[in-house]
Parts: sequence; C-alpha cells; structure tokens
Amino acid sequence: IAVTGFTHVFLLSDPLFEPETTQVGGVPQVSTFKAYPNPARGSVRLEGIQGVRSLALIDLVGKERKSWDRLPNVEGLALDLSGVEPGLHLLRATGWNGETHTVRMVIH
Repeated sequence: IAVTGFTHVFLLSDPLFEPETTQVGGVPQVSTFKAYPNPARGSVRLEGIQGVRSLALIDLVGKERKSWDRLPNVEGLALDLSGVEPGLHLLRATGWNGETHTVRMVIH
C-alpha cells in the first residue's frame, strides 16, 4: 500500500507478511517489523528489529516527532511514546545498510 501526498511517499507494511531478516554480505537487512500494541498508549513494543540502526516516528505532515538511534537487537524492545500527540503516525526503521521499512502506528 502506498500513501502519497505532501512531499513524501511512504510504503506501509503488509500485516500478513511475517517479520524476517536476511543477510547480504554479513549485514542484516531490514525486511519488516511489528509494533504492538497498535493502537498504542504510552509505549510500544517491537518485534523483528534485527538489523535496525534507527527508528523515527513521523506524523502525517512529515514532521519527525521522536527518534531512536543505535537500538539493541532485542525482541520485545519497548519504546517510550510519552509526549507524542495522539493520531496516526508512521514508524520508520532504517537498517545499517540504509534500507528502510515503515509501519503505521495509531497513538492514543
């Protein structure tokens, strides 16, 4: 599914696609990840973040609301969402190889 408008195009994950990580030249690739609960309130947990270098929470106007760098490869890692305005956001993961993957997040 592609969402267009404003000045950016974001590719959103397919909810039926299972998280997986592949390796190219020994570098983990970002394929997809899951964020739960979704809708979220206060914090969100992540699955399938192997190979993720950073995350950014972006509102629908394209403004980055929060970011996280140098994340550990830990299943169930919790991210603090305090101070984020309620609404629909995009959580964008960037891998060590520059690959990106985005999921929709509803924050209450």
